[in-house]
Amino acid sequence: MGRLLNLHIPEPCPESWDAMRPEAAGRHCLSCRKTVTDFTHMTDAQLAEWFRNDAGNTCGRFYPDQLQRALDVPRRPLPGLRAFFTITLPAFLLSLKASAQTAPPAVEVAPAAADAPVMGRALQLPKRDSVVGTVSAEGYPVPFATVTLKGTRQAVACDASGMFKMDGVRFPCTLLVSSVGYKGTEVRVESADTTHIFLKRDETMALGGAVVVTYTKKPRKFKSLFKPKAAPAPLPPSISIYPNPVAAGSDLHIEGRHLEPGAYHLELYNLAGQLLRKSAAACNAKSDRMTLPTGGVAAGQYIVRVVNDKTGKVLSAQAVLY
Repeated sequence: MGRLLNLHIPEPCPESWDAMRPEAAGRHCLSCRKTVTDFTHMTDAQLAEWFRNDAGNTCGRFYPDQLQRALDVPRRPLPGLRAFFTITLPAFLLSLKASAQTAPPAVEVAPAAADAPVMGRALQLPKRDSVVGTVSAEGYPVPFATVTLKGTRQAVACDASGMFKMDGVRFPCTLLVSSVGYKGTEVRVESADTTHIFLKRDETMALGGAVVVTYTKKPRKFKSLFKPKAAPAPLPPSISIYPNPVAAGSDLHIEGRHLEPGAYHLELYNLAGQLLRKSAAACNAKSDRMTLPTGGVAAGQYIVRVVNDKTGKVLSAQAVLY
């Protein structure tokens, strides 16, 4: 199989095809002083053969369905195959035609207005490819880092060894790389060669983790035997996420401990601080379990926030989608 060809006309020509002067190779445009070639009667194979060695200076007349789609440029046939297709196969087809019934006349249908031919300078779109790379920091791989194609919503997550692959990329391009605990970075990629991305730790960032509570021991005072003991200090509220990591598109189950009963809302943020999902939930004395859907969210590392609607208090935890 040969390479793929993709044609488009960035600036269509407004001149009338009928007003142009006919020539052997097409028609002559007085406005731009060029010969406009008529490609509307050509097949995909003929288009591919024409533009195989084209230098990019061809002005042509095309149907809309001939543009902005992949055309296969076949490799040149072997000499033996050329003789078969030019001599043996036509002779065989002529013998079949002599014994067949006469086919009904073909009906020519005029193209609709939406399919009117387009004229202008034909250019080849840059082909799409894949970018493969690794993300590391201080000589060690960064697992599950998020890699986003700048200016789009296309994103992938690194595997456990810090490697990633993103398909359908046009070069040059810019990648945005981020991970919890590291400073985000931008990397410009010029070709499909393996890309090595290095991150630096963010010393100012502190997220998630266990909460350690310390108490100061005070001298015990004399208490009457007839007075009730003071109630113990309330335990601080906290949340945990399970399972974690979880498959992308699955629900995140959030279990609260010692939460104040009432209405809450759940929020899912990426590491750039963008809100991706928001859901309402309630917590009462019987159940502290809440659910946050993640449908349509790409794999990567995210921050989950649980906000009390009444007091505004916020609890956060880290979640990983794979």
